[in-house]
Amino acid sequence: MANRVLLCLVFFLCCFGVGTTYAQTGKLSGKVTEKANKSPIPGVNVVVKLNGAVKGFSTTDEKGFYSVAPLVPGNYTVEFINMAFATVKIANVPVEVDKTRFLNADLAPADGVDLESVQVQGFKIPVIDPDNTTTGGTLTNEAIMKIPTREVGTLVATQPGVFASDDRAAVNVKGTRSSGVVYFVNGVKQLGGAPNLPTSAIAQLTVVTGGVPAQYGDAVGGIINITTTSPSSSFSGGIEAESSAPLDQYDNNLLNFNLAGPILKRKAAEGQQAGSLLGFFLSGQYQNSKDDTPLYNGLYQVKADKMAEIKANPFTNVLAGSQLQALPSVRLLRLSDLEKTKVRPNAASQRFSFNSTMDFQPIDNILFSIGGSYDRYRQNLYSENGGLLNSENNQRRFTTNWNTFARFTQNFPSNGDNNALIKNAYYQVQGDFTRFDRVIQHEDYKNNFAKYGYIGSLSQSYLTPRGAFTAVDGTLGFDPTATTVLNGVQVPVYTQTQIPNGLTFTPSGYNQTTAGYTSQLLNDNSLNLPLPNLNSDLLVANGGFRNGSGAQTVQNVYGGQGGPANVYLLQINDQYRLSALGAADIGKHTVKLGFEFEQRIESFYQASPNQIWSAARGLINRHIDTPKPDSIPLSGYYLPQTINGNSAALFVQTGRNTGQESDFSKLIRKRLGFDGNRTTEIVNIDGVLNPDNFSLSDFTAEEAVIQSRLVSFYQGYSYLGKRTTNKRVAFSDFFTDLQNRPQDAYRPTYAAAFLEDKFVIEDLIIRAGVRVDRFDANQRVLKDKYALVDLTRAGDIDFSRFTTADGPAQRPSTIGPDFNVYVSDVNSTIITGYRNGDVLYTADGLVTQDLNQIKAAGSSGKVVPLFNQQAQGSTTPGPGLEYVANEPGRELSLRAFRDYKPQINVMPRVSFSFPISEDALFFAHYDILTQRPENNPVLPQDYYLLAGSVFGSGDNTINNPDLKPQRKIDMQLGFQQRLTQASGLTLSAFYSEMRDLIQYRPVFGAYPNDYITFANLDFGTVKGLTLEYDLRRTKNIAFNASYTLQFAKGTGSNSTSGFNLASQGQPNLRVPIPLDYDQRNQFKGSLDFRFADGEGPVAFGQKFLQNAGVNILMQGGSGTPYTRQSAPTQSVSIGVQQRSTVAGGLNGSRLPGNARVSLRVDKDFALKMGDKRLPVVKTLNLYFRVQNLFNSANVLNVFRYTGSAEDDGYLTSNLNPVQQGLVTPLTLSQNDLYQAKLFGTNNSSIPRRMFIGAVLTF
Repeated sequence: MANRVLLCLVFFLCCFGVGTTYAQTGKLSGKVTEKANKSPIPGVNVVVKLNGAVKGFSTTDEKGFYSVAPLVPGNYTVEFINMAFATVKIANVPVEVDKTRFLNADLAPADGVDLESVQVQGFKIPVIDPDNTTTGGTLTNEAIMKIPTREVGTLVATQPGVFASDDRAAVNVKGTRSSGVVYFVNGVKQLGGAPNLPTSAIAQLTVVTGGVPAQYGDAVGGIINITTTSPSSSFSGGIEAESSAPLDQYDNNLLNFNLAGPILKRKAAEGQQAGSLLGFFLSGQYQNSKDDTPLYNGLYQVKADKMAEIKANPFTNVLAGSQLQALPSVRLLRLSDLEKTKVRPNAASQRFSFNSTMDFQPIDNILFSIGGSYDRYRQNLYSENGGLLNSENNQRRFTTNWNTFARFTQNFPSNGDNNALIKNAYYQVQGDFTRFDRVIQHEDYKNNFAKYGYIGSLSQSYLTPRGAFTAVDGTLGFDPTATTVLNGVQVPVYTQTQIPNGLTFTPSGYNQTTAGYTSQLLNDNSLNLPLPNLNSDLLVANGGFRNGSGAQTVQNVYGGQGGPANVYLLQINDQYRLSALGAADIGKHTVKLGFEFEQRIESFYQASPNQIWSAARGLINRHIDTPKPDSIPLSGYYLPQTINGNSAALFVQTGRNTGQESDFSKLIRKRLGFDGNRTTEIVNIDGVLNPDNFSLSDFTAEEAVIQSRLVSFYQGYSYLGKRTTNKRVAFSDFFTDLQNRPQDAYRPTYAAAFLEDKFVIEDLIIRAGVRVDRFDANQRVLKDKYALVDLTRAGDIDFSRFTTADGPAQRPSTIGPDFNVYVSDVNSTIITGYRNGDVLYTADGLVTQDLNQIKAAGSSGKVVPLFNQQAQGSTTPGPGLEYVANEPGRELSLRAFRDYKPQINVMPRVSFSFPISEDALFFAHYDILTQRPENNPVLPQDYYLLAGSVFGSGDNTINNPDLKPQRKIDMQLGFQQRLTQASGLTLSAFYSEMRDLIQYRPVFGAYPNDYITFANLDFGTVKGLTLEYDLRRTKNIAFNASYTLQFAKGTGSNSTSGFNLASQGQPNLRVPIPLDYDQRNQFKGSLDFRFADGEGPVAFGQKFLQNAGVNILMQGGSGTPYTRQSAPTQSVSIGVQQRSTVAGGLNGSRLPGNARVSLRVDKDFALKMGDKRLPVVKTLNLYFRVQNLFNSANVLNVFRYTGSAEDDGYLTSNLNPVQQGLVTPLTLSQNDLYQAKLFGTNNSSIPRRMFIGAVLTF
């Protein structure tokens, strides 16, 4: 009794005292009977082994029943041992995540049988699964290795109800957004989407599309569970190599390995095999590719000789009327200068992946597991806009995703106690850490921003005539004979007139292509340029470059030539998780309960490196008011010079110091020696600054973030790009520490507890559970989304101080005490209206939907709320009210914010499986799911800029930190029928409602400015029918197929689909339309034809096709929706202001249907040496696989006017200048470049790719 009490105490403390993600486990259960009379056999020892290592054991009760849990997914060997019966061993018994595998055994008496002999049997997965409380599908390692793909996402998309537009595309599960899909690997929740794992390392992949167990949460789409191979009690491994190099130009190569075995073994009992004390599994994979996502049609590239010609002569003289005009040579390119290629330029990638697990099992019922994975992906980012002329400067992206976990599992076997109340009790405690790290930068320049736009030293010279400007009687004249005394000597005066007299350019070793433009402009006398008076502004206007200049677009079609992309990005997301799970069989009930806690720390940094030069240019001389040469009085100083071989004095004119000198200017001038009289001298940064004496650290945070927007976003980093997550940063620090403007990382927390009971009533299996989630964004949020100030409510003011347009004010009866009050202006006491939430009222208390009615009643032209200082009789924001921005019309108060209110959600879930016979069953489920909001980290910087910066107009699009979790109600009813002993048919109908989905919305009437943000506005419904046919291997064939009919409608396909409406000032329209991924008809099929060992046709005395087979994967369906437009537009142009008009309804048209077929052909060879098999090497598998076997041009996108994937209709329309009769070298070039870009658009599926490979297992 004491032991039972202790067990229960440990069970509950572990479940509720700690928490993490739960390791995915399943259960094995069944009945052992005598073979002859089917009577139950008590006392049979059931030993469950995985890769030779004991993972569980049990003893049958008086009715012959047993159960073993927890078991990690995999293919097990189960041994049934009793001294009175011959031992039976059943191999390849698959155990799946969150399911019970029923395995019965018939034992024969030991009379006349050698007790040491073992009857080995194979296991056939039954067509009817009695435990069908979870819908989806499972792929084992054996199946995964035969499927002709290596992408986890594509493996997921083989399951019914899962949509993916193409290989490597995001997946949508039963009409939900792709962001609703969550991946788990060994119980560790993944960051960054689908993981990259060697297929040989995946023991099992399970897709849960419905009937989600209560232990899973924070997802409204699908749950993808991946379990890697477990350590083994004996050494085994494999090596695989694959390449496409002999077969195509994409040069995809792969090399991977896996190795498993014991490190230490336990001492074996007499007559038994030694078990593993410490075992390991390790796998690794290397991949590289010239182009891992090629375009179906390929693309155009400039011919090599033409590109060399352009780089040598970036400008060409063109006759414009009667005069020559120097134009960039790239603006004169014709189609004859281009050539087609299949491989995107400079788009190579490399990837390293490792996965490992180590198990320590000191005794049979205790298991310590540690492990982790590491994935490093390096990729050159091809740009469609820059691909023709500037691919040499493609950005480099590094993505690192790694995790580690530690898990402790202890079970409490009943040890044959048939009267035990609690059986198969166990608990697990797991902790894990995950980091997602991303860097986008120039391959060479990295975080040295000054190098990104630096081309060299560009010095400006000025006219220096003999003489000086002098003032006589208040008029300005010029005295060519003027002299002055300098160092005691009378010397002539020369004056620097500030009239440009040419530029001197010294190229650097950086950005040589763009430097070539400037060099030719300044040195090629044949170009028709105003060289005598040329300054840097004219240089840029004529197509040249100065430091930090961005290349101009070419014909508004392609990005310009030269210079790296203006992006530098850092991101680190950390995830800490701790959880516990406990379970036990209590009578006929299997009870699970657990707790989970998660802390994320998300850091992000983004800057525009090229802007460092324009930021410096705008700050260095900002404080100087420079007088013109003819102004009075002149200010300046004399500088000793030697002119024409004689001593002279150069009069350097300076401006007046306005007192607004930037910190940047002070630092740079001090560094360069511009002190004393030179503090007001104009500094030419292009001539004196370079990457060796100039960096981002020369700016204050105020200058880099607020004034110049050089650094556009940072959280959990300093403005200099240094991570600062080691300590919390207060929200108010951004407004008080102006030198550093610190902003904290996003630190949301998530916690959950669940309770689930799975029980059997006769033949009815029921799983009922409840999950409670708590999400806390840990952010400051606006008290009222309509104001950046602390509003005063109608019930808090003295109406005797206020009036309306009709006389003295009084609160109307329709206006509640918590309503907001609007006044004519900040300084006014005239009430113009009220607001309650999103509902507006006039000053008379009448509901109105017309915001302009409130504006018209005021005098400021905007909606002005009554806020704190006005209600107190003060019209000047003061420190006591904590105003951090108090310029008129851009007030921002810290009192306008409050803490985020944690969201608690209760999610009941129930599912059942009801066999009505051995050949048929019904199944159903009802789930409520929630998922934490996305798009909700908001920074103090966002609010400050939203208020309207004194240095710019501000930014009117921000995230919303006050978003609530998204919700889904899902239900399904299905029927499964066995047709033959090896085949079955499943029919199911499903329906789901999605609520509180996130979408853009405008906030009109906000103070001090309108803005766009996110809100829980969207909703949708999905209904459908799925028909599945499954033929288990019969002779040589295994086949499964599915058809899904689905109707997915909603008010938004993703969280940003409503941005255009919001940005155009449209109201919050919410009309359900077909979603972008609404594939009405979906077909999938998989055929595996294979000859086993000793089978196949005979030729020349050999069965040459034994151990050979072919696997064909087929996927297809009807087209997804898109919105037609009524007139052509320049669909592939850059920076062209245009607006399209919808033809028909939103998403009222459909793309063409699509079909993809992939193939894998392979053959196993048993390696032999002489007449004996090699003692180590087992099998060599040679294979050939093809993706998109028929090279189908499946249309993924179309141009909305023509409905074509290749032609948008612009070139043949009247919008085209050539069609209007304007035929010039420029318009002809524009037409050819436009045609080239149309050809290379990514509107069709990935083309056929072929691979050959070999797998060596031992």
